Amino acid sequence: MFRPLQRVWRPSPFLHPLTAIRTTRPTPVLSTLRTLVTVSPKRHATPQALLFAGFGLAGALSLGVAYCEANERPGYRIEPDSKHSFPETITVDGETRHLVGLGVRKVSFLKVNVYVVGLYISEKDLSRLRGSTSWKGFRTEDFLESNRLAEQLLNEPIDLTIRVEPIRTTNGAHLRDGFTRSLLQRLHDQSTDMSEDEERDIILAIQEFKNLFPKTVVKPGSAFLFTRKSNGVLRLTFQDNTVGDIPSSWLSKQFFLGYLGKEKPNSEGARKDIAAGLETMLT
Repeated sequence: MFRPLQRVWRPSPFLHPLTAIRTTRPTPVLSTLRTLVTVSPKRHATPQALLFAGFGLAGALSLGVAYCEANERPGYRIEPDSKHSFPETITVDGETRHLVGLGVRKVSFLKVNVYVVGLYISEKDLSRLRGSTSWKGFRTEDFLESNRLAEQLLNEPIDLTIRVEPIRTTNGAHLRDGFTRSLLQRLHDQSTDMSEDEERDIILAIQEFKNLFPKTVVKPGSAFLFTRKSNGVLRLTFQDNTVGDIPSSWLSKQFFLGYLGKEKPNSEGARKDIAAGLETMLT
């Protein structure tokens, strides 16, 4: 009896970064690790739910009351798009760090402000850069035209801190999934040049990174600090409490390149403002 052909649906590798990660010798171990680190799958959304689904993209936030302060306060800078105030100095590990630049992260197609992000550096580490011939004549345009100077900055033996403040009510899982997707995409893009052992170590580091995030509601203005130590360790601090360290130079570097790198930065406005801030501070 004639039976009509049926199309078999196969997920595109672009729907989830992990499905596209290639290794030369796939093993059950890597398959299990990929499953562990996978972010929560999305169900098919109704038209009414699409608006809300947009807020979940790239770690976006659940709907809530926007948190912004239009009036500038001493010791704070106003992010011009969101009107959110950001501290010009913070204390990390007992050391004062200065704001280099800041910007806002937006949900992709709805252009909704998600969080404000800024980069901080200490005066000690700034002096180290000023004293290096590699940073003489620094120009904003040179930083923005490629990844070269961003990677050079991350290879310096200095500490850098990224501060993230949600401007809408959210929870740790939403933020965690957004950061994790970004890291997984970077792993996917680079995995063809990695050994199986390298890929396994990175997947384990991403899983450890996921486990650090709070599962509670995160209120507007709550502060996450991501510090890349001079030895490559990534330290996560939430509301002035150190949550944990991830001893993965790859993970910390790629997390920071998500804001400093040229390819699909999480906030182009932050990247440009950081480049301009570095030129001011280094000259």
